[in-house]
Amino acid sequence: STDFHFTVLEDFAKYFPERICLKKQNFTALSASGRGIEISDCSSLLSEKIPNDYFIALAGFEKSASQTTIQLGHGFSREQATTVLQKYLQTEVKVEYKIESQKFMKKTVSQFHQFVFSETSSETLSEIELSQSWQKFVCATPSVFLKLNSSYEKLTIKLHFLKSKCEILNLNSSEFDFLANFDSLFAKKIIDLITDFQDFLTCDFIFYVQDVISANIKNYVTELADSIQLPTGRTVQIDYTDPKAPMISARIQDLFRWSQTPKILNNKIPFTIQLLAPNMRPAQITNDLNNFWLNSYKDVRKDLRARYPKHHWPENPLEHRDDS
Repeated sequence: STDFHFTVLEDFAKYFPERICLKKQNFTALSASGRGIEISDCSSLLSEKIPNDYFIALAGFEKSASQTTIQLGHGFSREQATTVLQKYLQTEVKVEYKIESQKFMKKTVSQFHQFVFSETSSETLSEIELSQSWQKFVCATPSVFLKLNSSYEKLTIKLHFLKSKCEILNLNSSEFDFLANFDSLFAKKIIDLITDFQDFLTCDFIFYVQDVISANIKNYVTELADSIQLPTGRTVQIDYTDPKAPMISARIQDLFRWSQTPKILNNKIPFTIQLLAPNMRPAQITNDLNNFWLNSYKDVRKDLRARYPKHHWPENPLEHRDDS
């Protein structure tokens, strides 16, 4: 009877919601817990005359780590399932940040576990709602949200670089255990210190890492400059993504008069230097600039002079004074 159907479905909705499934196509479905379901070709669910948009999984087996094959189930029409499941719906206002428009949007979603029953159109959060919700959103998805501030990626890259240099710096690798969940730890810290969303987007995170990383490590991070000035006065960015050494890329002419490779962290770690031709493509890579000038420059100069005769290629770049 209909009452029996409703009673069975209600019991499962209350006590075993993960066994309620929604059919997607003839042989596939999704459980309320989000697990993939395959309907066995011998299952009566495929031959029942009544519509069985929803069904209760009664017997089956784990086909893989992400999918279950159902051999026996009991089907319900969409109308029947909606009637019963309505009272178990959870309604939530979901907030997300649209990077393209740089706006917080909200929508109201009603769902039974993973099954969405209704969803409103997205609309912009008011100023009051924004002040109340952006911090909650940071904590909910810190790995995504913290990256909206460009200083976060710079900070994490530098921390991982320092971790790779523990032996050189006489640090214990356990001092970097916080990196395993740094995004969550830092998110909780930052929302206690910053109340305005625009400040969150534009501040330099290095000033807010106290209590998350040790003072010793923070000092090392502070020593890792973002850029370096070349002999010509130009500045280039320093890339710390390679754990072996920090790298800079610069035109060969901009490096004239640098006799030695610059070093960081108390002169313990030399830069890797990517020397660029006038077309801004690498002509040579070295971590020993003095050796390059003494041994390789002659051949590089000969090749580049032929390709770029309008550029000045002095025989002794260490005495060169023209920065053109």
